[in-house]
Amino acid sequence: MKAGERQMVSIDLPRKSFEGWDAQTNTIRVVPGKYLVFVGGSSVDAAKAQVEVKIK
Repeated sequence: MKAGERQMVSIDLPRKSFEGWDAQTNTIRVVPGKYLVFVGGSSVDAAKAQVEVKIK
């Protein structure tokens, strides 16, 4: 893509990205909630684009 062009993309995020420890069941599970996914060429650029992901 050239600078300034836009295109729709799809990125698979691993389930592991949304897992956490559940102390009540002593298991690792997907934790429901809202997550912000930052997009950029580096950690410095990551604030340029973000998308909210909701896990039910």
